Amino acid sequence: NEKIHEVRQRFMELETKCLRPNGDPYIESIISGFQHSYEGFHRDQDVAFVVSFKSQGDRNYYVGEPMISADDSDLFDPVHAEFKEYVGPLLDFDNDSSIPAAVFDFCA
Repeated sequence: NEKIHEVRQRFMELETKCLRPNGDPYIESIISGFQHSYEGFHRDQDVAFVVSFKSQGDRNYYVGEPMISADDSDLFDPVHAEFKEYVGPLLDFDNDSSIPAAVFDFCA
C-alpha cells in the first residue's frame, strides 16, 4: 500500500528531525519492519516500529499531548506534533480506510 510506505518513510525521518530546542537529537533509534508472520495474529497490522529514547523525559517530550498540555508547547516536540496531525486522520478507527495501529510504551 502506497500510503503505508509514505507513512513509514515520514515516521522514520523523525529520528533525525526530532530535536531538542538546543538542537540535540533525543531519539536514540527508530527501527521498523514489515509483518511477515504466518501465524495469523497480526490483526491486519503490516508495519511495526520501535522508538528508543535516552530517558522518560525524552519520551514525554516526544509524545507531547496528552502527557504534556498544549499550553506548554515549549515542552514538546513540534516536529512530532506535526507528524501526529498528518497521520491522525489515517489512523481514525471509525474510518473503513484507516491504517490499523496500536501504540504502547514499555521500559526494558
